[in-house]
Amino acid sequence: MRFKHYSSIQQATQQHQTVQSTGFVDAGTPTVQFWVSTRTLIDVTRDVSQPEDEYGDTEVPEIRTSTSSGPVTTSEELTQMLREQARTCIRQTDEDPLTLEVRRNFVLRDALQYIRVSQEDLHSPLHIRFLGEQGIDLGGLRREFWTLFLYQVSHSTFITGRPGRLAFQKNFIEQRKRTFYYLGQLVALSVLQDGPGLPIFSDIVTDYILDRDRSVVSEGDLPEHLAQLIEQMKEADSDAAAQTLFQQMFDEACTAGFLIPSTSFNKSFIPALVGALVNNLVESSRVELDQFVDGLKTHQVLELLRLRPDDSYCIFSGRTKPVTVEAVRLLLHFRYRTGIHAETDQQTAQGFLTFLRATKGSTASVNGVKLQPNDVLMWLTGSATMPAVGFHKVIDVEFGDTLRVDTCALVLTLAEVPREVEDVVQHYSELLINSQTFQAE
Repeated sequence: MRFKHYSSIQQATQQHQTVQSTGFVDAGTPTVQFWVSTRTLIDVTRDVSQPEDEYGDTEVPEIRTSTSSGPVTTSEELTQMLREQARTCIRQTDEDPLTLEVRRNFVLRDALQYIRVSQEDLHSPLHIRFLGEQGIDLGGLRREFWTLFLYQVSHSTFITGRPGRLAFQKNFIEQRKRTFYYLGQLVALSVLQDGPGLPIFSDIVTDYILDRDRSVVSEGDLPEHLAQLIEQMKEADSDAAAQTLFQQMFDEACTAGFLIPSTSFNKSFIPALVGALVNNLVESSRVELDQFVDGLKTHQVLELLRLRPDDSYCIFSGRTKPVTVEAVRLLLHFRYRTGIHAETDQQTAQGFLTFLRATKGSTASVNGVKLQPNDVLMWLTGSATMPAVGFHKVIDVEFGDTLRVDTCALVLTLAEVPREVEDVVQHYSELLINSQTFQAE
């Protein structure tokens, strides 16, 4: 507590109006006044002389809220448009590719370094080399690169929020380096060259990127602790109880521009509060987001996506549906041999399909590591998600003496399961987990 002293009653009286506007309140003596904490008796957002009921009759601005999920799949029309754009903007020759030589654990960092110095080479087809590994990129390594890129971006310091509802984090140093612009360029290349885009963002960020209506906000975009407080406010049995909860997020509310004193807050303000907090996910990192958007304009990718924003939603939204068993099954084309091999091939195929079906439940697991359909997709294609332009062909399943996976040509060769194997699901689960492409969370 701080004291302010005056030399005379007259001086104190003359400075009374100034005192009222600076935060000092009369303590019952003309010579001493006390400063009162803004978090207890006086709100920083309300002048001392303001009537207590200033906000009592204020009309709360209408904010529409939604918790429904948006579109989660691209249409065939958009896929064809993106393929045509890739044929137009990317040279259809491998004579002088844009080669990114990256380390697996530092894909994001290495890719950003390369793209900064490759601005005149963005029309070249993208090739990937993983340092310390043998392999020629005919598509499989590129898809694997985008999967690692997606994972590392969503776990980087560029991003904040909860999984599936992420937003950019304000970062002055990376602003100055235009890092978010180059990140946008990489995502544009991802959309055109076998990648999924960047499906990690909250609804409000996705709407901003695609230039969609942002008047409808989703409470699910809020960080977990704020979402819980909002829910408790709704269930509060009185405005006084809601005020107490509001005080717990007072700093976040002020940062978001919601300048309502806690003593004047009531439950009718909840929709507006949600709107302010959600919109702040964009406003707090507007520079970073605008840099990213500019980068997405590489090869006119963003302009194309904005023509069909509903179909493009899954390219940026973190609420895309996970890969299903049925989606993977539809990619498989079994090429059975005839004659004496026919029955054996069908038995082998049935065992593999049993394993695939088991990933829908909890059976396909090894030492507590549970496999999911996206793990199978990653094993067979190098991509844990469906590329924005789709796969260039189905996965041909052939039969031979040795199990082989060709993620470039999209060919799986199955060998007859050894007679000593009693559990075919366990057999394939162990093969997948021991493969190079498997990465446990």
